[in-house]
Amino acid sequence: MSESSEQPAPTRKVPKRSASAASKNLKAKSFSIPDKSCLVETKKDQVAEGELLAVRMTAGQEDDRPNRRLTDFILHDENGVAQALEMLEIKDLFITGLILPLKGNADKKKEQGFRCHGFGRIESWDISGYEDGSPVIWISTEIADYDCQKPAGTYKKYYDLFFEKARACLEVYKKLAKSSGGDPDISLDELLAGMARSMSGSKYFSGTASLKEFIISQGSTSVIRTRKEELKKVEYRICELGRMLDKSLMDKKEIKLDFEAQVRDLRDALKKCKENLSRGILQKEEAERNCHHLRH
Repeated sequence: MSESSEQPAPTRKVPKRSASAASKNLKAKSFSIPDKSCLVETKKDQVAEGELLAVRMTAGQEDDRPNRRLTDFILHDENGVAQALEMLEIKDLFITGLILPLKGNADKKKEQGFRCHGFGRIESWDISGYEDGSPVIWISTEIADYDCQKPAGTYKKYYDLFFEKARACLEVYKKLAKSSGGDPDISLDELLAGMARSMSGSKYFSGTASLKEFIISQGSTSVIRTRKEELKKVEYRICELGRMLDKSLMDKKEIKLDFEAQVRDLRDALKKCKENLSRGILQKEEAERNCHHLRH
């Protein structure tokens, strides 16, 4: 399920990314949300002109990259059409929703959020909650990381399915991780049987067949993603080597040009020395002839 090919540690709470990215400006985009009923507007919600402003207005005590809660949200493409989070693999996705401080206020009436339309794009997503046994979905933009809580009513069917997939991933982790009391050597049938018991009541995974299909599909996706990441690393290394080669050739060219210039200077100096020597010899011969004439 996770975009990363590495298994998240069970103690992980919040995905961390570079804080420097928060200072980047996003490109302005306009969005058309065809179904206005999918947006739940309330009088107390203030609309922020952009994500950066909403994040600033909901800031608390934070030394690192901003983390916020996200509620009443929809994930959609640039045309405003709702999309499942998995579609991030093939297209850009954006967010419309209510941004709140990460830590909630005990008095819900005093909790102030800022509604933001079509912000992002979403750069990545992640799952935490391995230690607690309940998945927490995080989505990240260039500016902040968002704890996804309650989706908008019309987006619920998309989010509930994704949440159940995340819960299935956590169950797999619990069954296999020694740190959670699991056994990494259990068979697939034992794993499926244990998951079927844990996921009983799920309307998306009704039995071992659907769980098996999901686990195999996730394994295949993970392998493909790993291969893509390895390919990216190789391509990056090739580019690095190409830059190093270009720099080496430039350095060699500069050394060659410098050497050729020094050779030219030496040749010019040698030529001048020969000319000076020739003049000296001629002057000496002329002086000897003059001296001979004076004697006679």
